[in-house]
Amino acid sequence: MNNVALSLFVFGIYCIVNGLGFSFSPNFFLKLLSQPEATEPYIRIAGALLLAIGYYYIQVARKDLRTFYMWTVQVRVVVFLLFIIFTLLKWAPPILYLFAAIELIGSIWTFFAFRATSKVN
Repeated sequence: MNNVALSLFVFGIYCIVNGLGFSFSPNFFLKLLSQPEATEPYIRIAGALLLAIGYYYIQVARKDLRTFYMWTVQVRVVVFLLFIIFTLLKWAPPILYLFAAIELIGSIWTFFAFRATSKVN
């Protein structure tokens, strides 16, 4: 597995772990993040979507679907920006900065790994 695929595989695992937590034990995860308990189903729905996204990332990495690689960078930068905006507007708690940072670091890793791989090929 090349470094680009590895970056996506790791992100897929990250999504799966978060997806499982928010789908099946959301209040445990929310407590770890110092957030109030969830009573609405939306956190579990978001968790299920994270599971699906994680699956896609893992399969893309395993199958080396290069076309998809840069799309993930673009989308993850947009998600990073949205998380920052949501937090600055006080629509989301400051803990979202942590998730924004993870998005940005992952997208930078994927971008530079893709660029290095593209120069070799």
